[in-house]
Amino acid sequence: MQIARFLIDEDIARAEDMEFDENGRLVYFGISSKLLDEVIESGTPFMTSGCKGKDGTVACNRPYANSRPGPRMRNYPFPPTKDDIKLIRAQLETGEEVPFEVEIS
Repeated sequence: MQIARFLIDEDIARAEDMEFDENGRLVYFGISSKLLDEVIESGTPFMTSGCKGKDGTVACNRPYANSRPGPRMRNYPFPPTKDDIKLIRAQLETGEEVPFEVEIS
């Protein structure tokens, strides 16, 4: 859903063009697979949103604004790393939450 929200908010895709399977799972985002891959690789859809800085990019670092605090992060207060993107892709492929731990120092 983070990808869908991002695509709609950024006027990249429209909800009417998205498709769902019989279980209500989003299976087509209304854009080419190449563009979808670029959007995922950017990591931007998975970052915190709602508090933009002067330059228009994310300025807040509160990842738990819309999810519970804990070891599983749903919103990144920083650009996701390559490993984070791999985890995100695994979750997208399986439709399941792939367990991972966030190291808190």
